Amino acid sequence: MEIDYRALFEAHATPKVIVKREGDEYLCISANQQARNYFSEKNFDGSLKLKDILPQITFLTDKAEKISFSSQYDLFIQPYNTDGKLYELSLIKKKHQKSWEEKDILTAVFDSSDIGIAITNKEGNVLRINKGFTRLFGWQPDDVINKPFFNYIAEEDRDRIIHNHKRFIQRGVRSSGEIKFLNTNGTISDTLCTLTSLTLENGERQQITTIIDITFRKRMEKSLREAKEQAETANRAKSSFLANISHELRTPLNAIIGFSEMLINELYGPLGNQKYAEYTNDIHSSACHLLEIINEILDMSSIEAGSIKLSQNETPLPDLIETVTRMLAPHSQEKNITIETHIPEALPVLRVDERLIRQALINIITNAIKYSDHGSKIDIYTHYTRNENLSIIVKDNGAGIPKDKLAHVMKPFGRVEDAFRKKSNIEGTGLGLPIAKGMIELHGGTLTITSEPGQGTDVEITLPSYRVVKKIGSSSGIVNFKFDPLSAQKTTSNTTLAQ
Repeated sequence: MEIDYRALFEAHATPKVIVKREGDEYLCISANQQARNYFSEKNFDGSLKLKDILPQITFLTDKAEKISFSSQYDLFIQPYNTDGKLYELSLIKKKHQKSWEEKDILTAVFDSSDIGIAITNKEGNVLRINKGFTRLFGWQPDDVINKPFFNYIAEEDRDRIIHNHKRFIQRGVRSSGEIKFLNTNGTISDTLCTLTSLTLENGERQQITTIIDITFRKRMEKSLREAKEQAETANRAKSSFLANISHELRTPLNAIIGFSEMLINELYGPLGNQKYAEYTNDIHSSACHLLEIINEILDMSSIEAGSIKLSQNETPLPDLIETVTRMLAPHSQEKNITIETHIPEALPVLRVDERLIRQALINIITNAIKYSDHGSKIDIYTHYTRNENLSIIVKDNGAGIPKDKLAHVMKPFGRVEDAFRKKSNIEGTGLGLPIAKGMIELHGGTLTITSEPGQGTDVEITLPSYRVVKKIGSSSGIVNFKFDPLSAQKTTSNTTLAQ
């Protein structure tokens, strides 16, 4: 098989040029594709002189030689015969050129990095630090080079780092953690360090430590932790004070309520003057109102302290809603307000704390009654959401709440004082909705409000699907419980609930 040397020459990865000496001139008679690309020349046919592409080469000997051509290439000159008339010139990339370039890049990164870097040997002596190390702690290279690295670590961490350095460098372990470093001014910096072992070509092991200053972050964490602890302590003190003072007030209040009821009922005979009866009723109603406020404060304190434990049982939701609406019917009758409930017959049995859910509904509907006009209507809707959660909506057409005040009314003691409420002189502590919200959230649910001034308010309770135990009844219609000031009657319609 005949070898095609011309094809091999042309395909060679190294730039090659064939030069022929003619008198005192050296002519380029041939070149491969790499050479033509490198020199950007096409006419290597004898018309191109060597000095046109390599002006530094003025004379070629009959011996092979290597000339440093550039920072990247060496020029190899190989005579083809002994008469010195034909030569092959090859450009060979310098050995380790890439390694030196990478070294230059790594050195630039090492020196310019804002992260502190220290290199230590197996004895723990510092071999090199970067400028970032100096910026962090103030130590100059002359202060630390060939000195124990551990001299610059705070005493409380020193023994641990000495032990870990020996262990890590022996095993080639990579690790990270927090270390306290000494500064030149005597202060201590908190840092996050990464320790990496490096094995050189000669087998020597060194350790590279990269250092990030986290002093400011640690101070912020400490401040936040202390502020949180102070807030929790203050909150516990507040809750404890409210609970204690409330319990102290409930005892005499119960006595006032009890004795005033005896006087109202005239158990030991008539009071005589009619004014006594009026004053006794005032005493009784005022004491009941004050007891209601105290109970709300106790409930709010218990929710904030997280001391309420759920007593869960299976509760039919229709029965629970009917109980609440019947309880509040006398209050709605005083303002000639009609309460209508739109309940699908297939509503489920829930596993909830019946007392808490009932109290949440009482608070929400009581609020709706308070802020609704005389002769208006309150609607209660229930349905399933797309996620199979259960939704209860209490809708009134009362005064409404401005959008920028919605978050405020959900905070303890948050009330919106608008013209409607000032005119009506409505009593309240601003705890009803926050208590209801807390009780619903204990069940994993949510309470949300949408409202427009003059258009009324919608309060929606959403209970998660895992609170549903089973459905009852059929899904053929909606059961309406209508409570108006004149009668309480139950009617059924065949309107299908919109899912």
